[in-house]
Amino acid sequence: MGQEIDTPVFEARHLDQFRSRLARETRLLATWERAGSLSQRGPVGGFELEAWLVDDDFAPALRNQRFMQAMHDPQVALELARFNVEFNNRPRPLSGHALRDMARELEVIWARGVKAATSCGARLLSIGILPTLQARHLGIDALTPMNRYYALNEQVMRLR
Repeated sequence: MGQEIDTPVFEARHLDQFRSRLARETRLLATWERAGSLSQRGPVGGFELEAWLVDDDFAPALRNQRFMQAMHDPQVALELARFNVEFNNRPRPLSGHALRDMARELEVIWARGVKAATSCGARLLSIGILPTLQARHLGIDALTPMNRYYALNEQVMRLR
């Protein structure tokens, strides 16, 4: 799950600082790997499921902030569009009944999500691409109002 940032606007100096920190952290990671300092505890896994909020006609419902207030769960996050949310779990060792336990966890959080969506006048849907999605749903008004998404949009548009 991503974290919110302070500002949606980045100057050249910010990008230079990012590149410098990324290079420094990459060198540090390589040092840890050579020293055998990385985790040896075995495979760990978790899930991340993105979902759509839709109306009765299965068109995007721009209600993810209301949904989040109703859901009130740190394992659920806002996504880029105001009609998307993300369900997550805490990673766990992939041993024993890990997959069964993750499936049960997903069933529980999904059921809570269905109730939260209903309370917002929406339905919750898990699908890759929503067939009812149209160009009019993809404007700046559909962007979740968070600095990190405005910054992402600015950088994508700048690189176009």
